Amino acid sequence: QRVWIRLGQVTDVVDAGERLVQADLAARLGQALGMPVAAILTLPGTLSTPDLDAGRRRVQVVGVDGAFATLARTGRAPAPSPGEAVLSRAAAEALGLAPGDTVILRTAKLTAFPSETPLAATGTDQARLRLRVSAVAGPDNLAEFSLAAENLSPANVFVHRDHLCQALEVARRAIKRGGGGAEAV
Repeated sequence: QRVWIRLGQVTDVVDAGERLVQADLAARLGQALGMPVAAILTLPGTLSTPDLDAGRRRVQVVGVDGAFATLARTGRAPAPSPGEAVLSRAAAEALGLAPGDTVILRTAKLTAFPSETPLAATGTDQARLRLRVSAVAGPDNLAEFSLAAENLSPANVFVHRDHLCQALEVARRAIKRGGGGAEAV
């Protein structure tokens, strides 16, 4: 039961590792395989309110597009528009958030080199998105999506993938980076 809540209709995963991947790879794979495929971008991040009264919460940032919405077993998976965020119940409850609230989402900008290598840029260059919570989704809506085997419900923040890529200064690409990754599912 837990597997279906986390993965929905996902049966296969392509993990790009540390490489940049064109987002249209999912469409090409879907056409070649004759099955629904979605390109997603996952990164670790933090979520807060503009006034920081509720504090900050570590979250999994999940960049999705409309193709992801078809992968839920029941209901419909999150498909936020640019400027919107769909929160998992765990993320919303941690900060006391509801639809209509404004949130600040932060994640490290992507670089060509992993942060632990000598050639990596130094500093804390972060992408910051101010978003409106459009919905709080439950398990039937694939809100607990995760490829990690863990007991706790993930605190997911779903955002429009292209909007996230723009904030990360990575045009329509996906990359894996420490604890997160790019998966075509």
